[in-house]
Amino acid sequence: MNNKLNTNTQSLQTCVSVTDLRVGNLLEYYIDTDYLGWQIFSVDWQDVRLCSEQNESFNADNRAIEITEDLLLKIGAIKLDFKDFPSFNLFGTQINFVNGIWIDYVSRVEIKGLHHMQNIFVFRNSEELQIGNLTEH
Repeated sequence: MNNKLNTNTQSLQTCVSVTDLRVGNLLEYYIDTDYLGWQIFSVDWQDVRLCSEQNESFNADNRAIEITEDLLLKIGAIKLDFKDFPSFNLFGTQINFVNGIWIDYVSRVEIKGLHHMQNIFVFRNSEELQIGNLTEH
């Protein structure tokens, strides 16, 4: 994924905890077949079940999708230019990049990746964050 501001991204090299996941979250999976590399897929019930049974995080072939300014714009966020730091409105949810981390303005919770932002959005709005254009292969 193209990223204009490499200095303003949160590094998510660690695996995603199964306690952070729910069916429908988006993650990157490494696909060896046909040398496809990292691809974005929706988590299904089998992914969650396998991780729950193993009581561990996903393995090295799965990772969180990093929050970047480009990603936020791609999924429909509007940049708020009146702040001294990167700030976006995503369908009523304000997301700020402060002190090197992305933060949900209302709850002051660190956003650890796209899957986490999806969970915050569902909790707050009782509906899914519509971002299907990321999974088109």
